[in-house]
Amino acid sequence: TTLEAELPAAEFFRLNRTVLARISAVRSFRPIGKGRLAVQLHPPTAEEVQVAQERAADFRAWAGR
Repeated sequence: TTLEAELPAAEFFRLNRTVLARISAVRSFRPIGKGRLAVQLHPPTAEEVQVAQERAADFRAWAGR
């Protein structure tokens, strides 16, 4: 998307179709099966935010873990 292209990739990551997160908002993440990750953000979201298996490795590299 246009917004995503304008933001610095080192600070922002598209977690899924609806969530674009800043690194400082990521509190933790954990595996939830089939290679997917559940991400805890601050402020907390009403629904669990998940990263698909296809993006999980890129997310881990971005988060530095």
